[in-house]
Amino acid sequence: DIRKKLEKSWSCDGSNNKTQVLDLLNTLGKLRIDSSILKSTRIEKIVNILRKNCKDKEIKGVAKSLIKSWRKVAGIDIENRIAAAAA
Repeated sequence: DIRKKLEKSWSCDGSNNKTQVLDLLNTLGKLRIDSSILKSTRIEKIVNILRKNCKDKEIKGVAKSLIKSWRKVAGIDIENRIAAAAA
C-alpha cells in the first residue's frame, strides 16, 4: 500500500527518506487515479500534508503537482456524473 509506505518514509520532524518519498510520489503520478480511488484511499490527505509541511522543495513540488492533477480528475468526474444524471 503506497499510502502506508509514504507515511513510514516521511515524518514531520524532517527525518524522511527523500529518495523513497520521491519514488512513491512519482509512482502515484503514473497511476490512473479517479475520484473514487481518492475517496476510498484518502491518499490525497497524506500528499497534501507533504505539500504543506515538508521542508524539501523537490518533494513539495511533486506533491503539489499531484494534488493539482487530482483536483482536475475529481472535477471531471463530477462533471461527468452531472451530465449523466441530466441525460
